[in-house]
Amino acid sequence: MLSKFRNMTKWGILIIVAVFIIAIFADWGAKMTGLSITPYAMKINGEKILFDQIDGIESSRMENKSDLTDTDRRKIYSGVLDDIVREHLSLEAAQKIGMLATEQEVVTQTRDRLFRNEQGQLEAERYKRARREVSSAEWSHYEDMIRNDITLWKIFNFVTGGIEVTPAELRDYFNLRYQRATLSHILIRPGDFVPIEKAKTYYETHPDSFMIDERIKGRHILFPVRNNMTPAEKLEVRSRAEALLIRLQSGEKFGNIFSSALKDTSGAVIAQELDWFQKGQMVPEFETVAFHWPVNTPTKIIETQFGYHVAYFDAHEARHRQSFDDVSDGLKAALAGDSEINKAKRLIEDIAKRIKNGESFEELARKYSSAKSGARGGLVGNVIPGEMTSDLYPDTNTLKMVGLEMGTLGENGKVYIDPEINRVIFDLEASKISDVIVSSHGFHIVRLEARKPADPKVWETQIFSVENEYREFLKNQIYQDWITELRKKANIEYTESIRKRLE
Repeated sequence: MLSKFRNMTKWGILIIVAVFIIAIFADWGAKMTGLSITPYAMKINGEKILFDQIDGIESSRMENKSDLTDTDRRKIYSGVLDDIVREHLSLEAAQKIGMLATEQEVVTQTRDRLFRNEQGQLEAERYKRARREVSSAEWSHYEDMIRNDITLWKIFNFVTGGIEVTPAELRDYFNLRYQRATLSHILIRPGDFVPIEKAKTYYETHPDSFMIDERIKGRHILFPVRNNMTPAEKLEVRSRAEALLIRLQSGEKFGNIFSSALKDTSGAVIAQELDWFQKGQMVPEFETVAFHWPVNTPTKIIETQFGYHVAYFDAHEARHRQSFDDVSDGLKAALAGDSEINKAKRLIEDIAKRIKNGESFEELARKYSSAKSGARGGLVGNVIPGEMTSDLYPDTNTLKMVGLEMGTLGENGKVYIDPEINRVIFDLEASKISDVIVSSHGFHIVRLEARKPADPKVWETQIFSVENEYREFLKNQIYQDWITELRKKANIEYTESIRKRLE
């Protein structure tokens, strides 16, 4: 099982059910607009899947992404189809073994999510009024979402239940997951070969492509509630949120409290960085406060279905057009075609030959590398497999540089190394240089400066977090393997138009 971890990335370590729920909401939105008369897009074990369902999810994932290449769009579209298949096969399997949500569970969840007040009490009159005023079709569709939500969690827990982790397995996981490698690299981006005039012309002739709607950036501290909590337990959770407000009103800095909450692994409090978000991307209760609250001021307690939040918004921008400097790198990458890709490939291959012939790696990095680390002779710093966080790498500037040059920037300052780079670097020997690696950023040559074992201090301070992480990794791997077996037995048919989209 551990051998599979090395190739796992951010996308492979997702909680699968969360993806399913997105599909459910998109499907519900399509149904609420009326019955589709469009031809079906695909069949899963004989059941037709309409274009409406696929298009709804695809649109939500491409929202506010103006610099997507054709390859990016194909990946997103393929991912949407995969998620729909996973959802369908999971629900189908749950039905076969009798693990569907009960009507009582659906009713209870509907009431708990929508009709309990801040004290956790059911507002019966509001519930009755909604039942009278909301159309039966709309109510039925919402209950269908809840029903599928519950069923997917049930089948997920059924398939992944009973996991036992021995101390030896956990230590092996830790040693592999938290080993460190010090790297240098040379990066050649195809986008750098796109003439600046071409990029500026595109920018000027497509002004709407670079508009950013009103948006907010900030942080929040959440005191989560569970669906099975009693009113008294929910009151206790709220009292902790109120205690936080008192501390803020007494002069404590939100940033200091937030930093402490980030290190809490108990699950009783969750601190999260909120990257730029726009209207429609947060639950309504949170959004309403966010877009009407002054920046640099802690909010009141915000109650949502997830619990009690106290937020702090650092920036609030009106709708505006991004500057050319802000989008130029992404725009040139999107405009890079076969000609630019071939030029970048020829250059990196020439650099590889020159290194083998004895030229200085550092000097070639300074002269040719597209990355900022080129100015340091290509030195990036320490990386670990999979997810990297500010807890492990307090130097956030270096962490961000790693994400921009060799991986992906995630939420809360997390960084994920590109899977192709991740696959190669931990098989290199110290002082050895890789062959050319093709990543989402371009072409790389990587040199492993040093390999270090996992830091024992991390084991001592993060043991519970590491164990939870390993359990989640195992659960998702088990679930993925289960889905793979279901897919092998399933009859999945794509129409010609879908197949063309995937070419």
